[in-house]
Amino acid sequence: MQMVFDNQASRNNGAWGAVYMTKEELRSPQVNIVDVSLLPKMAEDANLQKWLAKFEGSVEESVEGGSKNKHGFITTNGKKLYDDSCAGCHMQKGEGAQGAGYYPPLANNSKMESKYYIISVIINGLRGMPSFHSMMNDEQIAAVTQYVHSDLNNFTDTVTAANVVQLRHDFPPGADPSE
Repeated sequence: MQMVFDNQASRNNGAWGAVYMTKEELRSPQVNIVDVSLLPKMAEDANLQKWLAKFEGSVEESVEGGSKNKHGFITTNGKKLYDDSCAGCHMQKGEGAQGAGYYPPLANNSKMESKYYIISVIINGLRGMPSFHSMMNDEQIAAVTQYVHSDLNNFTDTVTAANVVQLRHDFPPGADPSE
């Protein structure tokens, strides 16, 4: 008696090591097993909207002067910008970190007394830190600079968008941190 091997049953049982297909199945045209028409569109995805609000602030915050911000972030809250873009490396309280790289402390750091130093580093990047030139507008760079300058270091200068304009230039650094 010859044993008949059921290819479909082996696939349904999660066979390890190989997928058993007949020669006819291998010759048949490939089919997409996912019906892409059933996938939600990104603009309609409620989970995506919740994610954007969590990491970038509310849509109401993004409307400045009647038009939406064309940069990557939509909030102008300095602490939120710091939490979303700086804390991952420099840590939540600005204490810095060492490990796979060196991330200097921003809190209790005398270099942070100069608001122009902070603005320049945010605009241009420094060593392994990326440039935020194209990701943040002048108000956002001023807000995160104010947070680092005052909240993490207790310095008292006021940081304004006009301060950022003084240092912003038309040529953003490249993706390579050495540029």
